[in-house]
Amino acid sequence: MKSNLIFVPNLLLVALLIGCASTPKKNVALQPEPSAASEAYGDQELMVLGEPTGPDALQVYSSETLYLRAVDLMSGGAYAEAIFYFEKLINEFPASDYVLPARYNLGNCYLKLQENDRAMASMDLYLEMLPPDATAQDRADAIFRQGHVFAQKKEYDKMARLFDAVQETTLPTPMKIEAMVNAGIGYFMLQQIDTAKERFQGARKTYMDAPRKERVASKYHAAQSLFYLAELKRNIYAEFTVVMPSTAEVKASGQTLEELLVQRLEKKCQYLLNAQKAYVRTIRDGHAGWSSAAGYKVGTLYEDLYDSLETLPIPPDFTEEEKEVYEEMVKERIAVLLRKAVRIWQMTMRMAVRTGADNVWVNRTAASIARVKGYLSAEKEEKIVKEHEITQAMLIEATYFPKRVLGVDLGLKKTGLAISDELGISVRALETFQTRSRKEDIAHLVELVKEHKVEAVVIGYPLLPDSKQEGMMAKRARGFLDTLQDTLTDLEIEVPVFLEDETGSTLEAEKRLAQSEVKKSKRKKIKDSEAARVIVERFLEKVQSQEAAHKRNKEKEKQDQTEPAKKDTET
Repeated sequence: MKSNLIFVPNLLLVALLIGCASTPKKNVALQPEPSAASEAYGDQELMVLGEPTGPDALQVYSSETLYLRAVDLMSGGAYAEAIFYFEKLINEFPASDYVLPARYNLGNCYLKLQENDRAMASMDLYLEMLPPDATAQDRADAIFRQGHVFAQKKEYDKMARLFDAVQETTLPTPMKIEAMVNAGIGYFMLQQIDTAKERFQGARKTYMDAPRKERVASKYHAAQSLFYLAELKRNIYAEFTVVMPSTAEVKASGQTLEELLVQRLEKKCQYLLNAQKAYVRTIRDGHAGWSSAAGYKVGTLYEDLYDSLETLPIPPDFTEEEKEVYEEMVKERIAVLLRKAVRIWQMTMRMAVRTGADNVWVNRTAASIARVKGYLSAEKEEKIVKEHEITQAMLIEATYFPKRVLGVDLGLKKTGLAISDELGISVRALETFQTRSRKEDIAHLVELVKEHKVEAVVIGYPLLPDSKQEGMMAKRARGFLDTLQDTLTDLEIEVPVFLEDETGSTLEAEKRLAQSEVKKSKRKKIKDSEAARVIVERFLEKVQSQEAAHKRNKEKEKQDQTEPAKKDTET
């Protein structure tokens, strides 16, 4: 299987670890040999040189001075300079408590500079130096860095086996999830698709079963696993090539050339939609970085579809008249699919903007969408591009921050609904209905979405009372969201669905009703819809905050662009 993935996961974005495996408590040094300086004095605490040394021209220093300066340089990205001080510390103060963390961070610096052999050697020495009472996490930290070295060297077999092996040790849940994802990436790059899929799904399951606090620390890699599961589906899409049917194939099928070609086009588009749904799940997971990556990938899916159709060869034995008929047929058949592609892409973009990732990829994909739209109507292409350049900010503000929101308080027996007004200012209880089958409940919500011209649906997300983990009802809410979103997408209804923490919403609803003029006998009947109202209000508060922040950023960008022009004018 040919991979079309640009390999830029966390493995190549190694985090700068200023901390260390063990925190030095004191500075003890043996008297070292004289350095490159012509004269030197040293005792167990201090080194004094006759001539300055190093990037900072130090003449008096201790192991602590060298370590802190090296860490400071490393934090600023000056890895070569940091290496100088780490090595100087190791060589001149071999008994210092700072040697162990210096060795670890030395390996990180070499890793950043892609000096892979030196990085591996440094981590090997660090592991050898670890005391017997070192924690499993201390060892795993260095082993993870060795896995990053294998990734940079494209030794994916070693990388996958290393991360599989480290999972057998005692690890904190976030590190175990990271190891599973990294092993999956290794197998992905080796094209061992089933094994890669198993690792990504395992990481996701471990994440969903983990306590809430550990899920927070694992958010990045949990979203990364979803992204790579989507990449697996993208590969299936990419591998299927639409080939013009031969004369023999047409005769054998008993169909017309047009019918056979349309079948192949529809199969290609179905693979595309499968990949798109997987990317949308990544976006809904809420991690800004992976949401932006998934959104960008959705945009390129359709650009690739455009390119595939544009280069589809015309049978050489066609007459000029047959070629014209063929070209019109292809345009007519794919127009519907491409229009749907653009609509779904725009809905996907709205969800990514809600996570705060809009500025990362919106500009990069605007041109791709313009191309697809231009294919549908070539004469309007110039106008479409201009609209993207001029009105993009206005479109984001008007469309991507929903005002008309339908809230759902999902219950086992009753489900409460609430809805906001067209401006997103006030929220009213809408109705409470008896919970039926998921299919019936979703059909009812779809009708309400259409009837009230809803811009977003938000579902209450219940956590267990101790707030540590996701219980049965929370998982039910996630499953309901997925089914509702897929149904809306299939019906070409461009409405995103979100989850909102509903903790305390029922108590808040009861409190409000107790203070209202509603008769006590009626309060129980409308409690669920009042709870849905609380959920919508919470959601809108976040939307309004994000919209305000977005406008401030746009205003700042505008000022940054006008100030240079103003200075040029004054000059």
